[in-house]
Amino acid sequence: MLRYVSGEMVAIGDTVITGNGNTGIIEKLLYPGTDEARAFACPEGGVLIQEDWNGDKGYLSIEVPPNRVDEEWADVKFVRRAET
Repeated sequence: MLRYVSGEMVAIGDTVITGNGNTGIIEKLLYPGTDEARAFACPEGGVLIQEDWNGDKGYLSIEVPPNRVDEEWADVKFVRRAET
């Protein structure tokens, strides 16, 4: 299970602020060792974030290896859970 640096569990649909200050939505959880994780250059696992670039949709994949926090992931801030 992935966690934000602040401790909350990561879930699909979460709203986050990325390191470049854009609002994003967690679109996929990329599980270690899967073809999908390798396709997004996250072989040890990670997330795919849909970002808002001033009204244009962009995507950011971040590798989040277990038991290690890299600088890019440390900059992602949890804002709120998706409304159900």
